[in-house]
Amino acid sequence: MSLIGRTLSSIGRDERGTSLVEMLVVCVFVGLLATAFSMLFSSTIRHSTEIGNQKDLETQMRAGLDPMIRDLRQAYSGTATSPVETIAATGTPLITFTTPDRSCVGATCAFYLRRISYRVSGGNFQRASYTSTNTGGPPWTWPSGSAPSNWVTLVSGVTNTTPFTFLDSTGATTTVAANVRNFSATLTATTLNGGASRATTYSVSASLRVTDQ
Repeated sequence: MSLIGRTLSSIGRDERGTSLVEMLVVCVFVGLLATAFSMLFSSTIRHSTEIGNQKDLETQMRAGLDPMIRDLRQAYSGTATSPVETIAATGTPLITFTTPDRSCVGATCAFYLRRISYRVSGGNFQRASYTSTNTGGPPWTWPSGSAPSNWVTLVSGVTNTTPFTFLDSTGATTTVAANVRNFSATLTATTLNGGASRATTYSVSASLRVTDQ
């Protein structure tokens, strides 16, 4: 019998199979691969969720701050009095100002004035407003007992309690409402994902038009 024939015959008679040690090594190896893929998959899902929550929070912050900036840019009183009525570093409200509110019915448009307030309370960025009871122009009249009360939460999870900076015409910080000519707001809020938090910051600024004299 040739050498090749003897070798094949020897292999054919070998019935030892796979040893227990080899099977254990293969099982451990497969287990490690499965664990690695599972961790990678879990991490990918968690990261995707965090990014999605952060984008949702950014959208919420933008929807809360951008309308405020638009209203501030057209702040108006119709008199020599500043449309910015009150400002504060902390407390409630942080700012109160007046701005036009035009309500149209058919071809008729009535010119009202809105009084708008913003605050941070209990980690919530909130807005309250009410409308003058007369139209056309000053002197403006307001509903009885019209202190801000109808607060609506715009952004939740806010961590900074002093989001507003008030500047005068020279760019210096001011605590006098009548001197406010420039305004900036920065909100920092967090989202929770499985006990871990991710902070998001959104900033806006505005310059008020010259107060009517």
